[in-house]
Amino acid sequence: CVTRRHVDSFINAPGKLKATSRVTNLAILRMFFWYVAAEGWRIGDPSQLVEVNLGILPHSQKEPSTRAVFTDAEVNKLIAATPPGSFWRAAIAIGRWTGLRLCDVAALEWDSFNTLGKIIVWTQKRDKRVELPLEPAELRIAVTQVPFTGKYCFPEQREIITDPRRRSLLSKQFARLALSCGIANTSFHSLRSAYITAQDAAGIPMEHIRQSVGHSSEAQTRHYLRRAQ
Repeated sequence: CVTRRHVDSFINAPGKLKATSRVTNLAILRMFFWYVAAEGWRIGDPSQLVEVNLGILPHSQKEPSTRAVFTDAEVNKLIAATPPGSFWRAAIAIGRWTGLRLCDVAALEWDSFNTLGKIIVWTQKRDKRVELPLEPAELRIAVTQVPFTGKYCFPEQREIITDPRRRSLLSKQFARLALSCGIANTSFHSLRSAYITAQDAAGIPMEHIRQSVGHSSEAQTRHYLRRAQ
């Protein structure tokens, strides 16, 4: 039987794992135990009695990793490295000019484009509705080049992103694409930072930006502000 001590020894095990990764692992375990308890397979959740022990970690492991925001030149380089109509060309354009997460892009339905000049999405992570303009022209072109295959814009990628065992594949694919273009220390989420940073630089009110990306607080949105390297 898994106990609090088992969970604690796993989450707070010696090693180089950063605090943010330990927090993520604990959140995953809590989701697992919630599911197990909901199914009636066990009583209680030992993960609720465990916290990440920051006291045992050095400063370097407490500090979050900083990823650079994409420059426009890097975004253009990524887009140029992908064929027209491909998932990645469309995904990069959507990520940069709407701030949507990779999971939301991969699960997009064509119905999200039913309103002329807009993209409307119920986000996967927070189940929030976001409504964004379908601009600039680069974004519209990338979307219109995607072949129609039925209800979902990217059925293959949707199947991957909705499978907990495989969803990390898309992040790895993007990382390899970025490295092939000579771009390091970034992830697909860096496109979300690029969108938020560009909106802020353009003088868009932070409250409007917060709503457009589906955040619960302005503080959460400000966390994404970066400077191009």
